[in-house]
Amino acid sequence: MKRKLIPAALGAIVMGTLFVGSTFFGGGMAEARKPGSPAAAAASISINQADPHLGDWVTFTTSYPGTVSSPRVQVMCTQGGVLVYGEAGPASQSFLLGGGMSLWLMGGGAADCVATLYEWDWHPQQTFVPYATYAFHAGAGR
Repeated sequence: MKRKLIPAALGAIVMGTLFVGSTFFGGGMAEARKPGSPAAAAASISINQADPHLGDWVTFTTSYPGTVSSPRVQVMCTQGGVLVYGEAGPASQSFLLGGGMSLWLMGGGAADCVATLYEWDWHPQQTFVPYATYAFHAGAGR
């Protein structure tokens, strides 16, 4: 069982990295839709902090239909197209930008980030299902 979860987790990181690469970094909300999914049209995510920086705790306001059983948020931050920080957790979680250890925390500076509201679909196999994204810029540490 554990051997199946490791490739799935690596797949989620790759999928998240690809998703970040395809998202514009102008700030604001953009929606990701699973074709034919009514849940995608009703889902949204936005950051609760006005001026986030490396080392700040951030939270997100999310909305989603009742058919989403386990909503999660993934935060991925890049500098010059290089992934420097990534973390995921329940939609209600607070995220420490840069985490406890990351390339971003070690190198400092500003980063472009994308928060993705998603869930895992387990049928017929584990699949990352994004519902909405929010792109934001995070300044260097204070």
